[in-house]
Amino acid sequence: MFNEYISKYYDLAANTYHVNPVIYLVIYLASIPIFYVAFYFVIKELLRIKKEDKKITPGHFVEEKKLAAWSLVLLFVYLAPYIYVGFWGQNLPVWSWPLIAALLAFSGYTLYKKISKSLKKS
Repeated sequence: MFNEYISKYYDLAANTYHVNPVIYLVIYLASIPIFYVAFYFVIKELLRIKKEDKKITPGHFVEEKKLAAWSLVLLFVYLAPYIYVGFWGQNLPVWSWPLIAALLAFSGYTLYKKISKSLKKS
């Protein structure tokens, strides 16, 4: 029963939307450790800036090379599974785009809160 359920949705995703669930899962799982490494280095750089008695501004994400690089890595691995669906998926329902946007917005807000919480602890 469970195998039939999985097989049904695998076939739906692969044949209807041209998205291979195995590739999506591999991208998703492979991005998790990279995400946490990048998150660590972003926090580390922000704490370094904070120690120098500087107020953290959005400009630091451009001016500080290490912070900019790790922020881009963080952003890319955060978006990687959705990039796969967006670029290689076909015939996606119209409602899937607002759903993906909402998930990304909520996740971005959660990430912002985690970074803010980490900075306040130090």
